[in-house]
Amino acid sequence: MTSEFGKGFSVGSLYYYRQFYITFPEIFATSWRILSWSHYKRIMQVSNPEARAWYLKEAQEQMWSYCTLDRNIVYNILKNQ
Repeated sequence: MTSEFGKGFSVGSLYYYRQFYITFPEIFATSWRILSWSHYKRIMQVSNPEARAWYLKEAQEQMWSYCTLDRNIVYNILKNQ
């Protein structure tokens, strides 16, 4: 695919694109462009669907940077152990 379409189609990238589609099938009906690809990759690592939805909503509404999102996820994981 890289030879035909250019960069961005490595095996790893294709894996994350598929995970994105599986995790957020309804994402195109929302304001998905507020967050970066890095945000979505980090949120996809959250296993709980309700928590994922909460992080997605909060990150968009509060305009969290990637670092803020990551810190909040890690903090909540550590807090709940």
